[in-house]
Amino acid sequence: MLGSDQQHHTQWLSEEESADIMAPSSPPKKKSMERLSRLFQKKSKHKKSLTEEDTPLPEPPMYSSSVSRHSSLHSTQSSIPSRFNSTSKKGGGDTLKRLASLRPSNKSVSELQQELEQKQRLLEQLHEEKRHHTQDSHRLAQELQRLQQRTQDRIESTQQLQTHYDTHLSSLRATPDDLQSVRIKIIHIQQAITDLADRLVPHASPDTTCHALASFWLNLRHVIEPMCPLTPTYIRHLTEKFIMDVLVQNFNLSEIAGCACSDDYAQLALWFLDHDTDDTTTKDNDDDNTNNINNNDLSDAMVFSIRLRQQVAFTVVAAQQHKDTIKQDLQQVVQNHWKYLYGGLAKAYPYIYHHDTSLETEVDKHFGAQIQGLVEQAVALGFAIKGLEVDITAADVQEGTQRLDLALMDDLLGNRSGIIQFCISPPFRIFNQAEPLVKGKVLCSPLP
Repeated sequence: MLGSDQQHHTQWLSEEESADIMAPSSPPKKKSMERLSRLFQKKSKHKKSLTEEDTPLPEPPMYSSSVSRHSSLHSTQSSIPSRFNSTSKKGGGDTLKRLASLRPSNKSVSELQQELEQKQRLLEQLHEEKRHHTQDSHRLAQELQRLQQRTQDRIESTQQLQTHYDTHLSSLRATPDDLQSVRIKIIHIQQAITDLADRLVPHASPDTTCHALASFWLNLRHVIEPMCPLTPTYIRHLTEKFIMDVLVQNFNLSEIAGCACSDDYAQLALWFLDHDTDDTTTKDNDDDNTNNINNNDLSDAMVFSIRLRQQVAFTVVAAQQHKDTIKQDLQQVVQNHWKYLYGGLAKAYPYIYHHDTSLETEVDKHFGAQIQGLVEQAVALGFAIKGLEVDITAADVQEGTQRLDLALMDDLLGNRSGIIQFCISPPFRIFNQAEPLVKGKVLCSPLP
């Protein structure tokens, strides 16, 4: 340890001092003089070194690549503060702009005070307008809610009135049918007639069937006979025409089946129509935008005639349940129509009589049973039509002279124009309505 301390102290001495220490001891007086001289020498050397430091240093030499890498790192580190300085400059620019905006302008204090007061008044005015608009919006919202509630109440009241009105009308009708159900039943009868004709056509005889069909209509005999032998299409359609011409008599408004005073009612109804002085009864309503029946278009005489017909039909339908006389009258009407139809069809198709008497043992499959079902449907539909509060009639078609009207009827052969040659099924129309309830079916010949 001592050796190391001694070595450490020798590092802080110069070579001369170390030599003096290491030299053999000299007399004390001489040694002190030498020390003083060395001290003066050291001071002069120290001054010399200070003067040398004041002189400029030579330029550093070029270093290797390791030195350049160090310098590039130093340059990169020195560039980072510059970016912060640029950012701080931008922020400082915005701050300066804001501070510049706060600089006092050239306006006087009174002008600034006046401008402030104006803006305050404008702000108060806007607040007041906002308050008024808020109040108006709230008031209108409440009013809208009241109107919506009133509208909903009126809709419910209207529906309730409509329900009561429909119930009242239903109570006056002979059957529960309305216009829509009557329309569907008419279409069903047309289809049932077509099914019966399709069943009969395979058993047609070229001579017998054609001459029998020609004899059914005196006004068309001269038209049908030159066409014989008829094609199966014409045989089927003329058979449909014969059946419909018989059944449509049940839809005649002036004839009520089962009513002993039917003729008297017909005369009374015609008398009212002949003595009706209201001209509106003779005008058709050409408004196609509505399908509703407006009874205001009917005269008082016509309304009374319709109401009387409804009451008669209602009474007959209700009385047949417990009045044997009315029930027998209705059965007689059905039987008369059945005889006429069955007799005429048996004349045109002799096969049906042979089928019903010899070939078929089940009565439900007889042609006679099918014909009777058609007649009963037509009689029931007749009461439904007569029980309505409107007049539904089979339109009159002038065969041989009237032109095809596609709005009222369709040509079964697909013609778009021509003269009506045969009316297979008439169009059913409602009084004061231009659009038919059910379109008619016709066969047309080309225009001359």
